[in-house]
Amino acid sequence: MTKYALLDFDGFICKAWFASKSKYRQNDDPTVILRKLVREAINKATKYFDDEVTTYLFVSGHTYKKDLYPSYKATREKDEDMKAFRDAMINEYEAIKSEQLEADDLISICISAMDESEDYITFSDDKDLRDISDVICKININSQVEELNWGTGYINLFCRLLAGDKEDNVIGIPKVGMTTALKLLDTFPSIRNTFEIYKRKNISIDDALKQITLIAPVIRKWNEYPADVFYTGRNILDEGKLDEDIITEIIIGQVIFLSKLAMEVYLDENKKN
Repeated sequence: MTKYALLDFDGFICKAWFASKSKYRQNDDPTVILRKLVREAINKATKYFDDEVTTYLFVSGHTYKKDLYPSYKATREKDEDMKAFRDAMINEYEAIKSEQLEADDLISICISAMDESEDYITFSDDKDLRDISDVICKININSQVEELNWGTGYINLFCRLLAGDKEDNVIGIPKVGMTTALKLLDTFPSIRNTFEIYKRKNISIDDALKQITLIAPVIRKWNEYPADVFYTGRNILDEGKLDEDIITEIIIGQVIFLSKLAMEVYLDENKKN
């Protein structure tokens, strides 16, 4: 049985960089801090499984979402020194990077491609990955491995599709937060149900598509294009490699799927009125 440690490496890089700049550790080398964080993550995974682990580190590329919606994450501060450090660490650690996807998308792809003989721990502070993963650990040295309730995480993801994500400049439905979103959703939510709620709230189809595309990880359990997803995930897990052409197909498949479903919902609603 293969065990994996899946590291959201951007989070590790940021943690090491800002720790080195804190007033308590101003003289610390971020490279040394990063090395310790990565080593501790692998040690935790090895201890949790009582077995050796295969470790993969993932970072985000430019991401197609920024091309579709230039405002996506546009308010995040840029630090050229940190960027140089990030670039150097990506090369040194041979992190897996797709220019079209973010780290959480890549990790989701890997998780979706695993079979029953495989298991994993995601190491990340990202809330999306917390909701996607079955087992997760935060990046801090003292953080403990957590086994999560997939059903709760699944519902949380749909709540964010309605509430938006202010950190990423995604508005969602005005005046709808996570608590209100939960009340609006059915017991077991669906993408169709999510579009129906946007329609009832008088949000245009274009804005509904924008919000859902920006927040939804590329991989959900929609099974609309499993062959491409499985191929990409297995290629990463087995060889640590990406096929950007297949990733392009996955992205196109998701956008087409969401667009068709949105049209069905909005046209059906219009026919009723």
